[in-house]
Amino acid sequence: MGNIKLRQRIMLGLVAFTVLYGLYTLISSKMKIATPDLKKRTEELQSFIQQESVGMTKDTPSALDLYVIRRAESGWSRNPFSGQVGQAGIGKPKDAALFSYTGYVELAGHRVAVINNIEYPVGAPLDKEGYFVKMISPASVLIENITDKTEFEVPIKE
Repeated sequence: MGNIKLRQRIMLGLVAFTVLYGLYTLISSKMKIATPDLKKRTEELQSFIQQESVGMTKDTPSALDLYVIRRAESGWSRNPFSGQVGQAGIGKPKDAALFSYTGYVELAGHRVAVINNIEYPVGAPLDKEGYFVKMISPASVLIENITDKTEFEVPIKE
């Protein structure tokens, strides 16, 4: 031990101090564990429940909130996510079943849709009499029935 330099002595001292401090902390934390007073905890819990119950009765819903809740719980007359617009003149699912939109091409600003394995540009009459292509998009085509002026959308089938 005579050859140990001052720097090494300092390092060994710090390590010894750290180990001793860790042991002290570990032993002292185990000794200070106290059992909670169950009666006091029960009283605190009951007091909390009583305060919250009083607070909840103060927050009654407004007439608007009650209306929104009633409307949300009631049945819907139509599904807003079905893709069919509920306006007059738009949407005839039986007509949409006549057509199969399977392809889309756009070259130099001109769009062409493949409907029932035939290519149609915008405005072209379809092979089923009384229908024409009103609009073409990559996801769907809008077809109009000329006789009764109804429109319906046919999504692409991939």
